[in-house]
Amino acid sequence: MAPSWAPGPMHSPRVTGDRRSAIRQEQNHDANRQQHQAKQTSLMVAVRLQPMLKRNREDILREVDGRMVIVLDPDQSKSYLDEVQGRTKEKKYTFDRVFGKHCTNTDVFKGTVEPILVDVVNGISTTVIAYGATGSGKTHTMVGTLQDPGMMVLALDKVFWELEQRLDYHAEVTCSYLEVYNELIYDLLVPRSTPLDVREDPHGGIKVAGLRALKVTNASDMTRLLEEGNRRRKTEPTSANATSSRSHAVLEISVTQTARNQVHSQQVSSKLTMVDLAGSERAADTGNMGQKMRDGANINRSLLALANCINALGKAAGGRSLAYIPFRDSKLTRLLKDGLVGNSRALMVATVSSLAEGYHTTVNTLKYADRAKEIKTRVHANVSDVETHIAEYQRIITGLQQEVSALKRELSAKEEKVERMNTDEEAWEHMQALLEQMSQNAEELVNLQRAMFEVEEQNNHNRWEAAQLDRALSERAFGSEEERRRLQGRHREVLEAIEANDGSRRLMGEDTQANDHARHRLQQQLDEDAMLAARSGRGSKETLFLALQQRMASAQLIELQFQMAVRDQLIAEQRAALAVAAHVMECVGLRKEHVLQMSQERGVAGVDNMLAMMERAVLESPSEGNFSGEVAMEQYAFWSTHGPAVDRPPTVCAGDPKRLRKHSNIQ
Repeated sequence: MAPSWAPGPMHSPRVTGDRRSAIRQEQNHDANRQQHQAKQTSLMVAVRLQPMLKRNREDILREVDGRMVIVLDPDQSKSYLDEVQGRTKEKKYTFDRVFGKHCTNTDVFKGTVEPILVDVVNGISTTVIAYGATGSGKTHTMVGTLQDPGMMVLALDKVFWELEQRLDYHAEVTCSYLEVYNELIYDLLVPRSTPLDVREDPHGGIKVAGLRALKVTNASDMTRLLEEGNRRRKTEPTSANATSSRSHAVLEISVTQTARNQVHSQQVSSKLTMVDLAGSERAADTGNMGQKMRDGANINRSLLALANCINALGKAAGGRSLAYIPFRDSKLTRLLKDGLVGNSRALMVATVSSLAEGYHTTVNTLKYADRAKEIKTRVHANVSDVETHIAEYQRIITGLQQEVSALKRELSAKEEKVERMNTDEEAWEHMQALLEQMSQNAEELVNLQRAMFEVEEQNNHNRWEAAQLDRALSERAFGSEEERRRLQGRHREVLEAIEANDGSRRLMGEDTQANDHARHRLQQQLDEDAMLAARSGRGSKETLFLALQQRMASAQLIELQFQMAVRDQLIAEQRAALAVAAHVMECVGLRKEHVLQMSQERGVAGVDNMLAMMERAVLESPSEGNFSGEVAMEQYAFWSTHGPAVDRPPTVCAGDPKRLRKHSNIQ
């Protein structure tokens, strides 16, 4: 008799729930393998002919059926080849697409990039490379203008439009933008970026350490970042191009999509890499010298390394050679390694000039693109089941739990250390550290105030000298044109010094505010320590001693500030006294030359410095009644120039000694 679980003759075998789930997963995996099986594809090459921007120039390019380019040799001296040998001077090249001189960036985009962007959304990475000689229109093709947007802008709009149509998936888009300038990599999305290093991840491919990847949610944000990066890109004018790009630019857009509201969901990831190469150039054509010539040499070196990689890949694809592919010869080739041999579809857009003067560069560009047609890659969609990562998630969770445990142990040790700080030695060290910080804070404040005073003194002298120079220039008190130019130059130097000193004073003021904030912070820390010691009943002796020291330092600081205020008052009074002395000398009719002569005869030193200080004091003396600084300045200037004379303008002090006593504070 058959057991009760045995199937009958007309019934299918019973399958448990676990077995049914395993069968379903295996069927899904088989379907994914069949759907996303790697397929071989060739590098697509398109050529764009530059319009004839200059009239009455010879056009050497012809486009035939949108697939062929014919290059005419502008050298008419070889016409005998046609007559004698029956040979032609024309060169013919066939590509996947050829765009004529009247095509716009939108035409090029729709014929090359747009058809493959659907695959980007479906998980197939794509690399687009723009190559050509300098001035042939690469950057215009990739970036474009407001009236004719380039392929980068059009591709961003298309990618986000495709993502909006996939309602069953949640998409996350990040972008990065870099440039390769003189074999150094810079982040175009970071102001004043430092050089970055290239790293190779066995699982993630080529990576740039420290490169900023920003998350974007719409095409307008991406376009804004693109414009921001283009403003930071290195460009220089040359004889061949007014805005020649001196670096290779690489824009990378990463797309990660996850199915919504599904337990067994799939994750689709892909990258769109768009490369705007710097133009190959000949120094004889561009006329570059110095740094521009060195930049051009580095550009050609990296493009030569890329050409060597393309030649080696073409030979390897044809089975003709197993030569080593020199990706490490340049930073550019390392960045393009994944696009040329990795899981990525590749597209090259070669731009060529139609002018006869660019015949050799045009032919070289077409040969370059013709060799690239031979490159073949195997691509497949980057689709993974989230369920396959559960073990990885478990490992990450375990690691995080271990890290949390370690942090808890470290926190517990720190708390124990804080509790042990009640010992005399640790409390004393803590007190000494705070006291040292307070002393440094007070010393820094004194130095700042002293420096501000010195800067102000120097500025006062500069303002006096500027006023003297202004008067000399306005009164034409100079003997020759050379003397006038010398005075004007000195006047500019003095004004620049005044502006620099004002800037230094503002900075010192900011430093003074920062010093005051630091002092308040130290005071707050001291109060907290005192409160903690009072609550715990430990360390009160050390804390009180520290508080006493701090209060003493505060008192010393107040005393120092008072001394500085007294010194400023004394200086102001001395200046007022000097101004009065100058006024008195003017009233009695003493001449500057007479005073200097008398001082030399009697051996009195320092009189010239005193006279200069009197001039400054006259300029800076405050207005008081009729005795204003301006009047005193005019009288003293008259005295220093002409001396006592019969027709000297009347002074306010003549016959008025009371006013002199009033201004000089004589009681």
